[in-house]
Amino acid sequence: METYYCDLIDVTPLGSFATMFFSNQKFGEVDPNFIREFGHELPVEWRIMDYRFEHHIVTYNKDEIHPLLTDGWKEMREVFDLHKNEEIHFAYHGQGLFGITASRRFESEDQIPNYHS
Repeated sequence: METYYCDLIDVTPLGSFATMFFSNQKFGEVDPNFIREFGHELPVEWRIMDYRFEHHIVTYNKDEIHPLLTDGWKEMREVFDLHKNEEIHFAYHGQGLFGITASRRFESEDQIPNYHS
């Protein structure tokens, strides 16, 4: 039986993290605590889906010290209709699938996670 993204997205998330999408940044930073917990099972390609079941692939660099999402990161702005600078919350559903659970415009430096450069 074939598994579809929308079948997986309905399950309770295994974990989550928040990051910032900055229009002038070519990569996204991933919470190292999230990587410590799930890094052993994360593939190089992550499937990201939003509430409309739009989906997109980004590449994870597999670096435990400075984990980044690289190829496909900047294109997320068009795929998911993001603002220039936005805080994004991801839920991890297993098998390399992530759902965007929330996003909001960047308004203050208080929104930037402490691991962000």
